[in-house]
Amino acid sequence: MVKKTTEKITGQIINLTKEDIKTLKTHLTDRENLHALITHCASKLKSIESGMWRTVYDLYPELIGYDLNINWVEKTIKVRYELTEWEKQLRAENK
Repeated sequence: MVKKTTEKITGQIINLTKEDIKTLKTHLTDRENLHALITHCASKLKSIESGMWRTVYDLYPELIGYDLNINWVEKTIKVRYELTEWEKQLRAENK
């Protein structure tokens, strides 16, 4: 444990006891489990998002090459603008 002091402690090394390590390891395990879950969810979200847009373009092939916004409340797809060549290239690279 660090003694309370008015001195600056920047650069000092704190040696952890076995009890400190045991306590911190519990939090580390929880952190690792949560990180794995978030990583899995992010990957799954990206996959579902890609599938959704593939389905939109399969249903409405004329929308390929446009920036779209789906409004789930109004059940509409808004065509915002035609993509530039640079934007088309970026989207192709991110698939």
